[in-house]
Amino acid sequence: MELPSLPCKRCGLIDEVLITQQGVHVRADCRGCGAFIKFIPQGAPPVLYFGKYKGREISSMKSKEEIEYLQWLLKQTWTKPNIKTNIDNYLKTL
Repeated sequence: MELPSLPCKRCGLIDEVLITQQGVHVRADCRGCGAFIKFIPQGAPPVLYFGKYKGREISSMKSKEEIEYLQWLLKQTWTKPNIKTNIDNYLKTL
C-alpha cells in the first residue's frame, strides 16, 4: 500500500509512521511520539455512514429522491469534506 506523506502534527516527523490494523480500519500513528495521525483509506467505494441511506454506496444512489438527498447533503455545513468530495465526484458522472 503506497501512503501519502504523513506528517505528525504533534512532533513534526514526516513519514515515520506505525501502521496497524484496528478492526476494519488501518491506523497510522507517529513512531516518534505515538500520536494518532489518521486512518488510512482502503480503496473501498465511498459509503454513507449516517442518515436515511446509512450503509449505501454513494455510486448506487440513482433514483431522483436519492440524487436530491445527495445534493442536499452537499449544502449542509456539518457534512464532512471527504464525503462532500465523493458526492460531488459522483454527481459529476451523472
